[in-house]
Amino acid sequence: MGGVQTITSRLMRAADGALATPAYSFGTEPNTGMFRVGREHNGLFCGGTQRGQFDTTGMTVTGILNATGT
Repeated sequence: MGGVQTITSRLMRAADGALATPAYSFGTEPNTGMFRVGREHNGLFCGGTQRGQFDTTGMTVTGILNATGT
């Protein structure tokens, strides 16, 4: 299945990752995904640039926020 694994347990853990190598990424875009920025902080990255961050208080968006739909 091209390196994709199905997790059947209720618990999944991954390495912390880094900016250029997020813990969760895509096969054709390895620098786009999510990784642990710091204690209780998760970052969302696109093309190696941080675009959002989740922490215990909510989400911070970096850059221009465009929303579409209803």
